[in-house]
Amino acid sequence: GNVFCKEADFENAEEMYRKALEIDLEAQPDNHLVLSNRYRDMATVLTDQCKIDEAIKMHKQSLARKLHIHGGEDHSDIASEYIGIGLLLMKKNRLDDALQMFDR
Repeated sequence: GNVFCKEADFENAEEMYRKALEIDLEAQPDNHLVLSNRYRDMATVLTDQCKIDEAIKMHKQSLARKLHIHGGEDHSDIASEYIGIGLLLMKKNRLDDALQMFDR
């Protein structure tokens, strides 16, 4: 997926990330950091393809796992997910929702 992203071949990157996610969902515990990172990769490639709603869902999957892993909101990984969601909400012109993400 990373190679395809660097080549701006986002459709193939998405396909590879989805395959990696499927494998990791079977191989890793539900709240493993690897899964969180896979969801984050998916969010990035979906954003690159302007699939904003899907990207938000992937960020939220990543966020849920990171909240469990880190035991709460007091971690830079959590802040990064909130910012990512907020930026995507801004693209959807959902400014009030975006502000809520940034305030967290």
